[in-house]
Amino acid sequence: GIPTLFTNYSFTGSDNRYRQGNRSQRQYLNMQNGANFGPWRLRNYSTWTRNDQTSSWNTISSYLQRDIKALKSQLLLGESATSGSIFSSYTFTGVQLASDDNMLPNSQRGFAPTVRGIANSSAIVTIRQNGYVIYQSNVSAGAFEINDLYPSSNSGDLEVTIEESDGTQRRFIQPYSSLPMMQRPGHLKYSATAGRYRADANSDSKEPEFAEATAIYGLNNTFTLYGGLLGSEDYYALGIGIGGTLGALGALSMDINRADTQ
Repeated sequence: GIPTLFTNYSFTGSDNRYRQGNRSQRQYLNMQNGANFGPWRLRNYSTWTRNDQTSSWNTISSYLQRDIKALKSQLLLGESATSGSIFSSYTFTGVQLASDDNMLPNSQRGFAPTVRGIANSSAIVTIRQNGYVIYQSNVSAGAFEINDLYPSSNSGDLEVTIEESDGTQRRFIQPYSSLPMMQRPGHLKYSATAGRYRADANSDSKEPEFAEATAIYGLNNTFTLYGGLLGSEDYYALGIGIGGTLGALGALSMDINRADTQ
């Protein structure tokens, strides 16, 4: 892309004078700065606060980021936060490689089941949810697979209608319910992070080095597996789980977590 420098900012201030002769001044500046050069993106988020005679400048986060198209992932170097998909989210300074759903086509983002069937001739396949048509396509005779359904925020099983070239119709029900972590069949969502824990500005907590890896995999239309490992100087945690659809009963997830400190 074209090399670019930019900043977005907001500034607020007040100057209060009182009858006793006292005066109070406050200013606040919020800046979100960036630079784009080649495939790399540099981002910085900083604030400045002035309260009467004292002032402070704080850098909330600074990082360098780029797309890894072959992996449909983002590489990040600097200060950011973990996703919180398996373990609780926390801020860090380090390096992170994580899959990015925004690099997928819209029809491949989020969870939706893969619909499979067999057409006896050139046919029209129509999919309805809660009485509304959400997909329609022409298919050739033989086995077909529909894996580009848009994710739906609505609950409700999918009614699939196969209309053959002679007008005959066949219907079947594809169970549909979802959980936030569920992935499409065969889709892997992952992150790998290493660096140093970043404590809150007003905290005196330790900032140990750590490494974390998480993975979420769509096993089939029904089940999604997920797990993660987190280790630092005196702490480690392991989490594994499974989430699945129960058709008319909704969806359910179960997980096991273990953590040890030294």
